[in-house]
Amino acid sequence: MKNYLLFFLIFMLLLSAQAIADPIQITSEADLLNLMNKTNPFDDWSADYILTTNLDMAGEDCLPIGNDESEDYFTGTFNGNNKTISNVTIDGDGFDDDYIGFFGYIGSGGSVYDLSLVNVDITGEEYVGGFVGHNEGTIENCSVSGNVYAYSDAGGFVGSNYNRINNCSSSCDISANGEGSSYVFGGFAGENIIDLAKIFELETFNIPFPTISNCSATGNVECDDGGGGFVSINIGYIYNCTASGDVEGEYILSGFVVSNGLGFLLMYLDQGVDIIPEEYDFSDLSGLLENFSVIRNCSATGNVIGSSESFLVSGFCASNILGRIYNSRYNGSVGGDIFVSGFCGLNILANIFSSTVNNNSSVTGNAIVGGFVNVNLGYIYESHTFANVYSDIYSAAGFVNMNGLDISISELDIFQGTAIKSSLNNRRNLKKYFSNRGKRSINLQKVTSLGVEDIISEFLQGIAYIKNCSAKGSVYGGDFAGGFVDFNGLYFGSTQEPDIFDDIIPEATIGNLSYLEISECFATGSVSGSYDVGGFCSYNIAGTISNCYSTGNATSVQQPADLNGDTYAGGFCGYSEENSIDYCYSTGSASGGSVNGGFLGFNGNSNFTCSYWNTTNNPGLDGVGEGANPHTNSEIIGLSSTQMTQASNFACLLEDNEDKWKMTDDGPILTGTTIPTLSEWAVMIFIGLLAGVGGLFVWRRMI
Repeated sequence: MKNYLLFFLIFMLLLSAQAIADPIQITSEADLLNLMNKTNPFDDWSADYILTTNLDMAGEDCLPIGNDESEDYFTGTFNGNNKTISNVTIDGDGFDDDYIGFFGYIGSGGSVYDLSLVNVDITGEEYVGGFVGHNEGTIENCSVSGNVYAYSDAGGFVGSNYNRINNCSSSCDISANGEGSSYVFGGFAGENIIDLAKIFELETFNIPFPTISNCSATGNVECDDGGGGFVSINIGYIYNCTASGDVEGEYILSGFVVSNGLGFLLMYLDQGVDIIPEEYDFSDLSGLLENFSVIRNCSATGNVIGSSESFLVSGFCASNILGRIYNSRYNGSVGGDIFVSGFCGLNILANIFSSTVNNNSSVTGNAIVGGFVNVNLGYIYESHTFANVYSDIYSAAGFVNMNGLDISISELDIFQGTAIKSSLNNRRNLKKYFSNRGKRSINLQKVTSLGVEDIISEFLQGIAYIKNCSAKGSVYGGDFAGGFVDFNGLYFGSTQEPDIFDDIIPEATIGNLSYLEISECFATGSVSGSYDVGGFCSYNIAGTISNCYSTGNATSVQQPADLNGDTYAGGFCGYSEENSIDYCYSTGSASGGSVNGGFLGFNGNSNFTCSYWNTTNNPGLDGVGEGANPHTNSEIIGLSSTQMTQASNFACLLEDNEDKWKMTDDGPILTGTTIPTLSEWAVMIFIGLLAGVGGLFVWRRMI
């Protein structure tokens, strides 16, 4: 009897194992429709399924698998078995417009892999994706092509991702569904975030970690507001991903990510939406920030096309606030209205490392245009731009338009017709009114007064600090133009002057951080503009520039009928006031201004140490065009072109900073900002190959 019982138990275990091992087979279009409609025997969305053949769903009435209406999520396993499902059409109109995709809602524990969807046509309202509307499970080795139409929170692959997606691709074009304004669109994902309601529950932090890795988006994105070539909002981890589609829209746009970190707040400020309730305490966020809002080894190559009234248009990232970006690239053309940049619009309390705007890129706008970044109140290190920069009306810079804070921009209106060049009241009396254009303002106090001072000193390496960076493109600024930076420092115009490190950025935040400094950077492009034009900087006030150089010519293009006041051109900087410029040099010419200086157009009591300018390229000029201080004659040194190639003439620069400079046949160059040439790359690769072959030979001999 015992033997029979043992045999029965073994038999039942085998049956159970067989049931677990064998997923339910989907062998026809009818089977898939039954799964979509939860019809027996495909009525269990927590079961395991396998696709056994390619399917064509043309003409079929398809529904999403998994939905949020009754929390009926897909939590099972779908093995695509490397098969293809073609011509799926899902129109959310008429049932549940949200959470629309081939999979509507993949819940926690759900898994989908090895599946290709071809030529889908997906229409919904919010949380819409070509592959899945909302994901809280895992997706691997999947792809989708076709078209996605939505209102908000939509992506070519996924509308919103709360967990993990790896090695997937989307070639879906995404655009509005025609039912009003559209926003938060991404070529791959609308959002890559955790549940905002749970984001601060750090004591029991066990929610899924949102990660997108080794994925690509090639489709085009078109929306009104918040369109990104890869993702719109990221509060997660994205690495080894690419976006190559064009992005076109009205307002905030970017080639890869619209908002990395907390920058998405900017998209809601004008709507009166308080995304972060007052009771939340940011002081415990250090653990969260170690892992979230990180983008690593990613690239974007599509063009970004803003409207004539677009705001914050960037090649890679529109806003990086409390986020980090590593080793990423942009190569394309960016065009917009105000705040237009080659890589990142706003870098606030955030870091950017080793990133590049590549050759053949261009950045064009009407006002506040930067070849790499518009506004930097964070840290940027070892990053470079080759983009040519053009601003039709106001302010352009080869690398960063504003390093620090210029409150006077809140009083500008660059769209008042001919009045745009009528007077100089702010920033040397330039008065234009910016605030009444109806655009959303940058409420920096709200973004930075969230109790973050306890974590910033660990999270950041500097505030308004740029090191080992370069700009190699030409620059044209309608008014102000700098080869590397337009505005460096602090300026409050006619507003009440707050304590920048108290009212806006708490003093405890600063600690021992470097701030308001540009160090070991260079610019090589030609620069032209109207008012303050410099080969390296346009306007430097209360900031520090050290160990930097410029080689491009600085030309003030005067328009006497429109301008009121002097115009300044300087080989290194157009206008400098109450700051220090140390261990710097320029070789380009300064011309066209009512006042020109070989090194500096105007000096308003700035301090200088061991800086040089080229007398051969600036015949008849002094080192400083106008203004002086006790250091001017002894510390701004004029050298001929021949003398600038001789190390003996740069004694203080080379000796005081021997770890930063080295001498070449053409003159001093910085050791930390050199980008390898093709021949240098070839040498490094050849040496690497030799080392590899040598290592293999030794290994073979040893065994």
